[in-house]
Amino acid sequence: MPFELLRDAIQRYTDTHTENLEGGYATDIPSVIFARYADVARSHRTLYASAGVCFVVQGGKEVVLGSDVIKYRAGKFAVIGVDLPVAVHVTEASHEAPYLAVIFGIDLGIMREVVEAIEDEGAPSEPEALGYFVGDIPPAAAEAAARIVRLLDTPKAIPVLYPAMARELYYWLVTSAHGAPFRQLVRRNGYAARISRAIRIIREEVRQPIRIERLAAVAGMSESSFHVHFKALTSMSPLQYQKHLRLLLARHLLVTSEANASEAAYQVGYASASQFSREYSRMFGYPPSRESVASHSPAEQAAARRAP
Repeated sequence: MPFELLRDAIQRYTDTHTENLEGGYATDIPSVIFARYADVARSHRTLYASAGVCFVVQGGKEVVLGSDVIKYRAGKFAVIGVDLPVAVHVTEASHEAPYLAVIFGIDLGIMREVVEAIEDEGAPSEPEALGYFVGDIPPAAAEAAARIVRLLDTPKAIPVLYPAMARELYYWLVTSAHGAPFRQLVRRNGYAARISRAIRIIREEVRQPIRIERLAAVAGMSESSFHVHFKALTSMSPLQYQKHLRLLLARHLLVTSEANASEAAYQVGYASASQFSREYSRMFGYPPSRESVASHSPAEQAAARRAP
C-alpha cells in the first residue's frame, strides 16, 4: 500500500508539472525530489553531491561507481553518503510504466541526533562505511515516506510537519536491518566523516596536484590507511576520484561556455591536452572536440552545470 501511494503521488505530480531537469522534479517539500523517466535512458556521467536516499517505486536503474556496478529496482533504496562521481543508467522504463523514484535529501546532523538518541555510549563497532549502498526499503520507512509525500496536498502543513516526519523517516532507516551503514555515515569521527573532509579538499582544489600526505593528515590517518578507507568509501583511488571530477568539470566548461578542448584541459588542471583528450574519450565515449554549447539542449546544459 505505501508503495502504491508513492507511485500514484509521483505519477500525478509529474503529470501536472512540466518543469524538470533531466528527469528530476523539485517539489515544495525541502530536499524532496521526484524522478521520472519514460524511456530506458543512455548512461550519463554526473556528480552526486549531497547525502540522500532514493526510494525506487517503479522500474530499475544501475549506477557505475569506480569499477563497481550497482543495480536496483522497485522496492529498493539507494543511499548516497558522500560526494561521488558516477555513471547512471535507467534500465527499466517505458511510457506505460515509467521509472519512478523519490529522493530524500539527508540532513546528516539530524540523522546523527537520531542515532545518538537511540544508541548506548558503548555501541559496538560496525562494518566499514560505504559511500553508496543499496537495500530493501523497510515497510515502516515506506509508510513514513508516503506520509511525507502526501504533504504536497496541503502545502501549509509542510513547514510545520515535515521536520518531525523527516526524523521519523531517519529513525526507521537507522533502526532497520540495513541500519548499520546509515549509522556509520553519521559517526562524528567515523571513517566516512574523515574521508569526507579529504574529499572536500579535492573538490575545492580540483585543479591542483593531489598531495596524499596532506589528505591523509586531514583525515587523521596514515597514508596507507587513507588509501584503503578512501577506496572502500568511493570505489576508487584519490587520483581516480580527482580525474573523474576534472573531466566532469571540463564537460561543464565545454557545454556551458565557449571554451575549446585545449582551454578546458588547462582550466581543470591538465598539463597535456592529448592526455586530456584520451581520458575524456575514455570516460564519455567521444572526444572533447565534439562538445559545444550549440550541440546541447538547454536541459543538457543545465545538467552539466551540476559538475564540481
